[in-house]
Amino acid sequence: MPDFVRLITVEGGEPKERDPVALMTLVLPQVPIIVGDAPTTILGAFAGKASLGGTIGPDADWNIPADVVHVVIPQLTASRAWSLPDVDGYPYGQDLVIVDEGRFLGAGLTLTLGPLAGSGDTLPPWTNNLIPLDSAGAYVRLRRGVLSNVWVTV
Repeated sequence: MPDFVRLITVEGGEPKERDPVALMTLVLPQVPIIVGDAPTTILGAFAGKASLGGTIGPDADWNIPADVVHVVIPQLTASRAWSLPDVDGYPYGQDLVIVDEGRFLGAGLTLTLGPLAGSGDTLPPWTNNLIPLDSAGAYVRLRRGVLSNVWVTV
């Protein structure tokens, strides 16, 4: 290790050289901080924040997992219904995008999005709390609302 990157700790009254990277990897995530008015840690502040990634959904009825942020609609063999994750478990500021990138919808094939059964979530202003995607290239972009149990179309 270069001389300019050294960490000396004291153990039993004696100085001891430590690997600073290994020690900081253990310590930094636990450093207390305040976010807004809430005390947390650095690790806690980053938990539940916006994510990157994409998933190709199944050609089946499906409950979209809470860790998914971008879903591509596959070529469907029949019309399908997908349930959105429980909005209360979704990170604030994180968009959920569902898109027909392959332009497979239409000609009678539809994908209907609705709230997860039992979640109490709503999808204003969609009729019957359902979002129909029925044309080639259709998409929807949703975000957790500030109010409880609300998906907002962005």
